[in-house]
Amino acid sequence: MESYTSNASTHSYIKAGKDAGANVEIGGNRKGDKGYFIEPTIFSNVTEDMQIVQEEIFGPVCCISKFKTKEEVIKVANNTTYGLAAAVHTKNLNTAIEVSNALKAGTVSRRSSHSQCHNELT
Repeated sequence: MESYTSNASTHSYIKAGKDAGANVEIGGNRKGDKGYFIEPTIFSNVTEDMQIVQEEIFGPVCCISKFKTKEEVIKVANNTTYGLAAAVHTKNLNTAIEVSNALKAGTVSRRSSHSQCHNELT
């Protein structure tokens, strides 16, 4: 983090996520005793209305959401105020194009299907 203010803001989001019932899968703590470093943090068990889902966090924080259909993921992704960037993970080019075109985000990228650490749209 570049400043005390950025660091404090990110820590407040992490606390808000925990307080709202999200699970911290990894990270969530200060890293080291010098500077403004925070461990990369991944939340699961998040809901659409949580602050950590609704707001852009300018720090190493990620939320994992479950969905069953393309329509559901598009609805949830577009139900935010900000939407600076999005990524679509899929092996299917048609799905990537369809979902990318439906997302209201400043930048939408398609991720390679070679990664083994995420579920993919089909």
